[in-house]
Amino acid sequence: MEKVHWKKVVSDPTYIGEADFEPGEEKVLTIASVNPKETVTTQEGKSVKAVVHWVEKEKAMILNVARSKAIQKVAGSPYLDEWVGKKVQLYIDNKVKAFGEIVSAVRVRPYAPKEQATAQIICEGCGKPIEAAYGMNPEQLAANTKAKFGKAYCSVCAIAESEKQKK
Repeated sequence: MEKVHWKKVVSDPTYIGEADFEPGEEKVLTIASVNPKETVTTQEGKSVKAVVHWVEKEKAMILNVARSKAIQKVAGSPYLDEWVGKKVQLYIDNKVKAFGEIVSAVRVRPYAPKEQATAQIICEGCGKPIEAAYGMNPEQLAANTKAKFGKAYCSVCAIAESEKQKK
């Protein structure tokens, strides 16, 4: 039986929070837009806040002073318009003093996330690196062709294999 944390049940379903992270998880997300005056409904009621929306379709994040200062450092600018397209790294800080107690909160690392070097996936047909195609990244394309043909193929070899199987 899977354990269910109470925060997954009572957390805000609209905005990112602690319950949206696995223990120790950090999320690298790309800012799609920042709405400086979005009406939000929280436990305190309705109010107008600045809200960040992500390219990756994660839950939006309400900005506060700490998050805004960290994003400003990452973006190199205090202007919201200049934050669009910047990648930030979110994590959970379990030692935030708020409301007279120590709580957990979503925080933004005050530096740009390190680009993760991804190992190239080699096509089992031609021996060249598999590149993104058909709206899939190389990993997805390799997994898709492996499931379909039994081998990880690039798009060119996948088309050739598909034609070969039709004959």
